[in-house]
Parts: sequence; C-alpha cells; structure tokens
Amino acid sequence: MDLFSAPALLIEQDIGMRKSFFNTSFAVDAYDEGGRLLARVRDRKGPGLLGAVRMLGEAGTTPYDLAVTLPDGREALRISKGFTWLGAGRVGVADPHGREVGTMVRRMAGSIEFADPDGRPLGAFGDHAAFRYGEVAKRDGQRVRRNTLWPRPEAQGPARLLAIAAGLAYTVVSGMGNKA
Repeated sequence: MDLFSAPALLIEQDIGMRKSFFNTSFAVDAYDEGGRLLARVRDRKGPGLLGAVRMLGEAGTTPYDLAVTLPDGREALRISKGFTWLGAGRVGVADPHGREVGTMVRRMAGSIEFADPDGRPLGAFGDHAAFRYGEVAKRDGQRVRRNTLWPRPEAQGPARLLAIAAGLAYTVVSGMGNKA
C-alpha cells in the first residue's frame, strides 16, 4: 500500500505551542492506518520575507510551493498557490516532472472544486473523498492535529490525485495557510 492506494490517510501537523506560533513553514506527514509513514509535505523553499506575514496570521494569503515526497525521498506531487485575497485562490497540482495534473479552487460556500489541466470541471472534493478535519491526537509523544482522508474507491486518475493533494494541503487549499 502506498500514498495513492491507501484506503485512508492520517495527515498530521505538529501543534506544539512553539511550533504552532513560531513556525512559518508548511509541514505535514501522512500515515496509513497502521502508522506507516507514506509521505511528507514541505515547503520547497522557506517562506523568506513572507515568514513575517505568515506569523502575523495572514498565512492563507501568502504563496506556497509544496513538495510531496515519499519515504524514500522521491517527489510524488507538487502543490503550488500564489498570493490570494479573501482565501479563494487557485491551487495547482503537478506531477514530479512539473506536468500539471489539475487545479483546486475554494468557492465562497467553502466547497473545493477540481478541474483538469484544460479547465474542465472534475467535481468537488467531497465527490472524490470523505474528509475529517482537526482531531487532536498524539504521535511519538507530540500533540498533532490529525485530518483523515478517505479517497473514494471510484475516484481515479486526476480526480484521485487532486483529492489526495487537497487532503494533504487542506489548510493551504482552504485559505488557512500553514497554521493548524
């Protein structure tokens, strides 16, 4: 079982006091239900001067360039977002070679809509996966915010990749940025 075939992903972000307040970089880890690490999601580069903006509570408006890497270090996906206002920006997803898989946009009603690289609609996040946000749990003695993603078995191709990317980078896609 791997990141793209697991029936459930436990997506965790450290929420210790120091890391929650002072952290300006995006960092989540994805595990299967047995606790095996499936992927890490990190900023490809640090936020630089935008770190101050992220720390001041405006993390959702800043650009992100995230790498989804497998435990062996290979990159599996790229997730990117430019500056946004009102939290409704376009988030692009690409394969490791930079070829676009599709896009995600959060609509005002909170729905996350998917489109293929040509802009054709692929449905909403909820059409392709079930998602639970914000459970507080412990991993290796540390408090984490755990989101759980259950990709629907019938979700295949770009829609499945977009659903997994939306779960992995939910706080970025939903406009919250790197904060749990």
